[in-house]
Amino acid sequence: MESICPIQIFNYHIGNTEYQRSAEQLRQLRDDETKSIDERIKANADLLALLEEQTAKEREQIAIQVAFARAEYEKNKTTENLVALRQAELELIDLSERLEGQ
Repeated sequence: MESICPIQIFNYHIGNTEYQRSAEQLRQLRDDETKSIDERIKANADLLALLEEQTAKEREQIAIQVAFARAEYEKNKTTENLVALRQAELELIDLSERLEGQ
């Protein structure tokens, strides 16, 4: 398996920041009592769609990290590689728990 390039991780974090910024703007619009009910309902629906898209991309990225860590561990069964695998798996669990809490 090809290694994950630092630029991929950087791009992932930049993309995640963009999602967070957009989500906050939609939350502000949704919560703005000076806006019409229709505008607020649309902002809420758009927020839901954005969060679902972000979650799918985040889950995909974490799955790649887990697969990479698993491949590295299978290739070289060191404690360091096992820890990296467990950390990647924990990220997937953390994502699921975070989603349940929303």
